[in-house]
Amino acid sequence: IHYTKVIRERDARKQKLLQKQKETTAELIDDEEEVHALQLTAKRIELHRREFDLLNWSLNGARIFFKD
Repeated sequence: IHYTKVIRERDARKQKLLQKQKETTAELIDDEEEVHALQLTAKRIELHRREFDLLNWSLNGARIFFKD
């Protein structure tokens, strides 16, 4: 299954984009709403990554359990 690889690559791209946005926003820190939006986006990406890791762990556990 290549699904896990695709999801990890997508999350890595989102993380890089977020980092780039943070760097540009740091230069123009005047917009507090933009900073808050970036923080929420970072939190959402991290929660999505954790949820996916848990799903992947559960699927691997089920695969081992039903292997025999």
